[in-house]
Amino acid sequence: MKNRIPISVLLATTFFAVSCGSDVVAVSKSDSPAAIAVHFFNSINACDIENVKANVCFDNPAEQEIFDEYLERIFVPAAGKQNMVNDSVYAVVSETVSGDTAYVELCAMTAVEKKAKMTVRLLNSDDGWKV
Repeated sequence: MKNRIPISVLLATTFFAVSCGSDVVAVSKSDSPAAIAVHFFNSINACDIENVKANVCFDNPAEQEIFDEYLERIFVPAAGKQNMVNDSVYAVVSETVSGDTAYVELCAMTAVEKKAKMTVRLLNSDDGWKV
């Protein structure tokens, strides 16, 4: 199960990383899991590596390093691309919180103009909710 989580995050970031562009609003550690999930994916679309890193957590430091390296590879080349989409729209379908774990279902448009739903798992830590 632990190996599936980083792979899921990588696939989701690749799937939804369509373009660079819109400004991303900062979130605080008191924000809801849904707000953090939306902020995380808006940060991906804005090519904001620091906000993506700040809103994701891993149990294994090696997995964190792999993810950070992956972000650098995917976002640095994308940063020079022309913005094709002005704003990314992620609609929160549902939010379920059970203790220190939350599941947020999001709906968004893909690069090929199809609706896609995904479930994002978040964990509550000392720093607040993290993907």
